[in-house]
Amino acid sequence: PIDACDTPSSVTTPGEVSAVETNVNTIDAQLPVGICPVFGIMSGDNNRAFILNRGSNDVTVINVQQNAIDAVHPTLTLGTGAVQGLGPVHAAIYQPGGLLVTANYDSNTVTVINVGLDIYGNDGPYFGQTHTIPVGKGPVAVTILQDGSRAYVANQLDGTVSVVDLTSFVVTKTIPV
Repeated sequence: PIDACDTPSSVTTPGEVSAVETNVNTIDAQLPVGICPVFGIMSGDNNRAFILNRGSNDVTVINVQQNAIDAVHPTLTLGTGAVQGLGPVHAAIYQPGGLLVTANYDSNTVTVINVGLDIYGNDGPYFGQTHTIPVGKGPVAVTILQDGSRAYVANQLDGTVSVVDLTSFVVTKTIPV
């Protein structure tokens, strides 16, 4: 049902995304992704799409040129260590630094993921490396400064904005709004 992902832990069926050919408005491919896919974002070079899966706490990586799941890194796992059930719902990407930042609603965190490429367009040596940072309650949106130094996270449930330093991976300030 449409509202099943309001409680993502109750969903067990993986989702899928459709690759749409916009020049002819047809579906080119349907690709399997994780549980409760809720948001997608394209890399700045238009080579990869990242699909956030709230229910499976991961990000599906799509090779856009091939309309296929990435062969080397099909999934970037967010729920590692003590932090489980992250619930990614929104993301922003900083292409020059190769950073993807996800707002994780269910765990009151953001995750910074290295999605950098080497000079040949292949996954960089730290591709998939993550840093998970506690923020305010119910982070629903994130944006990154154009210089890649900070991310601003809108926290719905406590009415704040967390300022995250993307070099040290810590919250430097919480702004009430």
